[in-house]
Amino acid sequence: MFQYKTKGNVSPQGKRRVYFTCHPDDYDRFFEKISSEILKFSDCAIWYNPDDNYENIDTDLGQMNLFVIPITTKLLTKPCRTIELDVPFALKKHIPILPLMQERSLDELFTRHFGDLQYLDPNKHDITAISYEDKLKKYLNFVLVSDEMAEKVRAAFDAYIFLSYRKKDRKYANELMRLIHKNDFCRDIAIWYDEYLVPGEDFNNAITEALKKSDLFAMVVTPNLVNETNYVQTVEYPEAVKQNKTIIPTELEKTDYKVLSEKYPNIPNTVDAHDKVALSGVLHSALLQIAKRENDNDPQHNFFIGLAYLEGIDVEVNHDRALQLITSAAETNEVPEAIEKLVTMYHDGYGVKRDYNIAVEWQQKLVDYWERKYKKSNDVDSFYKLFSTLFSIVDSYNNLDDLENSKSFCTRMITFSEQMNNHRCLVVSYQKMGDIYASKGYLKDALKYYRKFLLVSEHLTREKKTTLSQHDLMIAYNRFGKILIQIGDVKEAEIYLQKAINLNEMLINRTNTIKLRTLLADTYTSMGSIHLIQMCNVKAESFFLKAFDICNQLVKVKDPSIYSTLIAASDNLALLYSIQNKIDKTDFILQNNIFLCEQYVEDTDSIHSYVVLSQCYKTYADSYKERENFEKAEEFYLKAFSILNHLLNKCQSILVKRSLAISCTNLSDLYKERGTLDRSEEFCLKSIAFLEQLVDKFENGADFLLLSNCYTSLGDLYKERGNLDRFEEFYLKAITLLEQSENKNKRLEFETEIEEITTYLFLLCNCYTSLGDLYKERGNLDRFEEFYLKAITLLEQSENKNEQLFETEKIQSLAYLALCYTEVATIRKPYNYVLLEKAWNISTKITSKCPQNTDYSELREAIKEFLEE
Repeated sequence: MFQYKTKGNVSPQGKRRVYFTCHPDDYDRFFEKISSEILKFSDCAIWYNPDDNYENIDTDLGQMNLFVIPITTKLLTKPCRTIELDVPFALKKHIPILPLMQERSLDELFTRHFGDLQYLDPNKHDITAISYEDKLKKYLNFVLVSDEMAEKVRAAFDAYIFLSYRKKDRKYANELMRLIHKNDFCRDIAIWYDEYLVPGEDFNNAITEALKKSDLFAMVVTPNLVNETNYVQTVEYPEAVKQNKTIIPTELEKTDYKVLSEKYPNIPNTVDAHDKVALSGVLHSALLQIAKRENDNDPQHNFFIGLAYLEGIDVEVNHDRALQLITSAAETNEVPEAIEKLVTMYHDGYGVKRDYNIAVEWQQKLVDYWERKYKKSNDVDSFYKLFSTLFSIVDSYNNLDDLENSKSFCTRMITFSEQMNNHRCLVVSYQKMGDIYASKGYLKDALKYYRKFLLVSEHLTREKKTTLSQHDLMIAYNRFGKILIQIGDVKEAEIYLQKAINLNEMLINRTNTIKLRTLLADTYTSMGSIHLIQMCNVKAESFFLKAFDICNQLVKVKDPSIYSTLIAASDNLALLYSIQNKIDKTDFILQNNIFLCEQYVEDTDSIHSYVVLSQCYKTYADSYKERENFEKAEEFYLKAFSILNHLLNKCQSILVKRSLAISCTNLSDLYKERGTLDRSEEFCLKSIAFLEQLVDKFENGADFLLLSNCYTSLGDLYKERGNLDRFEEFYLKAITLLEQSENKNKRLEFETEIEEITTYLFLLCNCYTSLGDLYKERGNLDRFEEFYLKAITLLEQSENKNEQLFETEKIQSLAYLALCYTEVATIRKPYNYVLLEKAWNISTKITSKCPQNTDYSELREAIKEFLEE
């Protein structure tokens, strides 16, 4: 049985129709919360059906404007009607779906069921991004027509037909609407019908008013009209007669006319609804003096009528007709609302097959429209429309992973904002461009735009000192400081992160929100990390404890994002106590984490909760391993492994397999350190098995690196046992895989984390030189030179390509290159003095930068001795 919720529990008649569907166990958890959020921004009717079936799915759901679905582990892992019936129906009928992600770590499972559909995450507390509430409001405004727009649509109709039918004949009512509108002359004729999905309401007043504005009274005639006393017979038909309406009885199912005329006195002869000519003739005759035709070529009028068929506003839903009418209006470049609607339709799969590329093409047309308007009028309203459209298209290209177009349209945002001297828009534009560069690893470019973001924010704050300007400045300090940390300038980073903290604390005193407190905890953790690097342990502890305390308070709200922040703060604090050999404090922090995350598992039974608990176990195991308490380390590594194995039974996801591979690697390393080589080999092979599955199906750079590491670890195990042939075999496997990853994953160069780039560089070089050393031992100098020259080529290339490497990694890379030059130069006599000179120049450079590093000094002395020979 369908039920509904509206603002103030008023009638749902005429309101946009939202269908809420979820796993049965999730109704109590999410319906009230989500429906309240939606009704806050949209005066719609939210329908739901806790029963497990429908009378007729086309009739029950075909007129819905939007499906809203809370995404949970249960929904994606256990059989339910939502996944098996509702989602396929919505996709087939091109009804937009709004997934609301309630838990973390579900992306892969979500993609299996929903493809490339984008979701909203109410638990994402990134204060620097557009809020969930704003995104929800914007989405609902785009997808659901407002009451004001609905009234404009209704005013565009030529005439109204009142459609009378029994509730049990609702499927016939929908069929008759389609049959009426198959006649082109009826295209602009609206049909008022009682669209309720629930029985038992008193509709007398609404029906009287609807009949007054209707020009015709059409009846759905079936035996249900005569086999028992009914509402049509006692209320609707008598009222139509009383108001002297033209009555057209349309027979959808064979009905005894004699009995019909007895129950409905003076009823005209029925017309066979399936006789196209007869129905067309009756309708044409009745509407001839009513309908207007002068608006048929007006693009605004066509847009309104197209919206009516898209949304089912007093007509049946007809997506083909809606698309044709809205497209015709958009193509005139006179109706921006029509272009906006096409963007929404193609982006959300509303009435058409979802196609993000076509959506962005229409977005470009919308940008062009508002740019023409702005250049012509140069007024503020046109500028803001243009800016908003540019902002949206930048987001679209980001989602399509199109860096060049993202940058191009963001540059236009900046240009127009500078022309208007609009500082607030410049703040948004500079931050956006900085975020684009930062997400792709272009740290120097990101720093440039974050600096501009910071300078304009400081200017606005000096001028106005509003909460908004101070909020922007806090984000600018935070962004700038974090980029400085990545570049390696921790002293400068400390200055800006402290400024971010000062503003954050001040804003919390005004509005103590979860988002502000979460960001503050994150910034405290970053500051603590800076002091830890600088070996200022007291200050580091102070900041880590502040972050830890905030997270412990926030974790009570059971927000998934808090747990990630908590673990980051706790891990850093535990690391500090471990360095200080404060074992009791280390244990307290880690045990607290485990307790909270075990509660999280118990409360939610979600994939994310199991993943974060396994991380807690792993961190505790690392701590015991550091203390050389190998038995306790083994215990907690095995707990992490066990919980991930349990999770694998719930879902065969990439995340779980990758986590299991890492867990197996941890155990393998532990057993190797303890000298238990058989157990080490066992878990190394398990890790390889998981990773080979992932590498075989996906082209993720991180998986290539993890698997390569496992191959080299296994090779090292065989070398330790004296089996050099197996050592060679697995090192060659690692090299093949790493070289493959370079060809398959060009994104390794710029789009992965810096750590991943350096790991790739040094791992592959290590493979080359390790095999070279093996061949040198065997006396195969040609193979030795071959592999060392490969390492040299890679290191030389890294000097030019990896501009974003930290300074320390650059120096390590140069030292490695100098070592390789020296090894190749001196393998045969006479020495290769050209290579030795190169090695000497490099060693001079790095020892001047790192005079205290004895390794670099010793390398320099060794090169000097060879040169003197």
